[in-house]
Amino acid sequence: MTNDEAMIELTDLLSEVANRPPKYRAIKHAIDVLGRDKWRPIETAPKDGTAVWISYKNCIGKPRHIEALYVSKFAIPAEDWGWEDYDTAQYGDDAEVTAYVPDGWYEVIESGASPYGYFGIDGKPTHWRPLPPLPESEGL
Repeated sequence: MTNDEAMIELTDLLSEVANRPPKYRAIKHAIDVLGRDKWRPIETAPKDGTAVWISYKNCIGKPRHIEALYVSKFAIPAEDWGWEDYDTAQYGDDAEVTAYVPDGWYEVIESGASPYGYFGIDGKPTHWRPLPPLPESEGL
């Protein structure tokens, strides 16, 4: 069994015990903490809008490691993110023909350059890992 296969099995097991009694949740927490510094197969990444680190090669083959989140199909109306590329938007079956941000991975950028801070990536992610906890200090 490869490390990636073991991580997939472990992730499946953890999802099964997440809503069980406290001792199971404590085990899940301990395993999460131990695995926090490990890269995991992208297939096991959360797809609920949780920001994580992802690894991929961009369109010129350069490895990139970025903070990103996955957007599910029909999850975010295009206007919520200021999406103006309606040719690539996804459309639902609603009567108002709402345009949605296309599903996929988006880089999270916190800056004053864009009021939205989410940009599509130019590659296919292969691995992910949880974001590290913020430093514990006053003033943060």
